[in-house]
Amino acid sequence: MTNSKTFRIPRRFFSNTAPFTPYRTKLIEISLTHITRLGIAPAHATAVGNLVNNYVLSFVADEQYFARVDQSSFEATPFQSPIDMAEPDHSFEFGLDLIFAGIAAKGTAE
Repeated sequence: MTNSKTFRIPRRFFSNTAPFTPYRTKLIEISLTHITRLGIAPAHATAVGNLVNNYVLSFVADEQYFARVDQSSFEATPFQSPIDMAEPDHSFEFGLDLIFAGIAAKGTAE
């Protein structure tokens, strides 16, 4: 998997741009092609793409938030940051692995 530190797109890029510019449309088409190659029916490919897109955007938002917050504030609660800030790439990749395992399992079940 690519090291997420080498290529960062600001979250606001996706939230502030139209989803159907020529470049974004090409990215969507490429993504849908790869999703169907995983065995997902074309009718469900957009839902899978949306799931992965939302995971990436919310991970980036959480990563930015937890980088700003005093982590000691979590010591008084049983909850910890969902992102291991010492190893954010590991946390991100673990989440993607879970998502893609589910996609692969669903793809083979159809």
